[in-house]
Amino acid sequence: MRRLDVMLYAHDGRGLGHASRATALCLALRRLNPGLSALVLTGSQHVADLAAPGSADWLKLPSYATVVENGVSRGVDGPSGLSDTELGEARAGLILDAVRRLRPRLVLADHSPQGKHRELLPALRESGELGVRWWLGVRGVVGGVDKIFSDLSRKTFQAHYSGLLWYGDEALHGRSERDALAKHFGIEPRRIGMVNRLAELRRLGVSGGEVLGLTASLPWSGPATSGVLSALARAAREIGAVYGPWRIFVDRAELRSGRDVFAGLEFVRIEQAGRGYAEALLGARAALVFGGANSLGDVLAAGLPAVVLTRGMRDGEQERHASMLAGAREGLELLPEERLESDLPGALRRVLDTRGESVASPVDLDGAVRVADLLAAELEAT
Repeated sequence: MRRLDVMLYAHDGRGLGHASRATALCLALRRLNPGLSALVLTGSQHVADLAAPGSADWLKLPSYATVVENGVSRGVDGPSGLSDTELGEARAGLILDAVRRLRPRLVLADHSPQGKHRELLPALRESGELGVRWWLGVRGVVGGVDKIFSDLSRKTFQAHYSGLLWYGDEALHGRSERDALAKHFGIEPRRIGMVNRLAELRRLGVSGGEVLGLTASLPWSGPATSGVLSALARAAREIGAVYGPWRIFVDRAELRSGRDVFAGLEFVRIEQAGRGYAEALLGARAALVFGGANSLGDVLAAGLPAVVLTRGMRDGEQERHASMLAGAREGLELLPEERLESDLPGALRRVLDTRGESVASPVDLDGAVRVADLLAAELEAT
């Protein structure tokens, strides 16, 4: 059997950021190097939707689930009914089996060298015998993430990895993030730029369809989601349909409750996060998104004004990254969740009233193309 060329590992976190980055990289790699084989390894159930109308193959692991309490993410039983601990053990075995069977020439892991709950460690230990090389890719603003800046992370990287990619842009992020990674891992990261799925989908011909007022992405499901949807529904009733239709993308678990909350607002459509979002964003007048790196990148790629909800996570990544972008590009309104009730209608009106051409991105969004070229060159050289 022919060996798989590239496996793109992305653990499934609270939102779609990790899976979205891996999907963008898979799309770019296959578009630019159709002779290479590649797939995404993840617990996210959204890869097909994230890739549409392009095509990316993936190997689905049982999904983790998390809740956020006081700014800290905590694992809970997954959709399968398995506990967080059981999922970690099961996924570690499944990942090892996949690496043994597919024998990828190169694995590009997202976020942390050891994987969520150390699930990559068994596969890493056998990779030398199998001739599998590992690279790591880290987002532009890391934040206070213990799983990256830990002794285990450093030792795992130095024992098993040969490449480090930084999905950042010094023009925006400065040198501190990159320097911290270099000091921790003992290797100079390659500067890549942001990896953004929407930028790659535009290269595949995706464009705006229906002309919309607002496109909102609220893909997290948790205790706080109902409050966000209720506040948005109240704002929709206050603002009305004057700006055009609204499309709101939510997690599958929130579809029914979301439709109930927006009952009677015929200009608002509630849809499952994933498929259709790229086209809706490119056709919108303004956006409402959470402050994750993936969602912020989508707004930059679309050139839209946007209200950015920040959630007060203890790692500080969202607030720091969003503040950097808001200081470098007009039309981004940062709104902490604690001010949602009072400030959302006014913030939405301001971005919906913004006129003029789309706003150029202050950050390099060509990361997926650069990674695809690097991977192809690495594989050709060995």
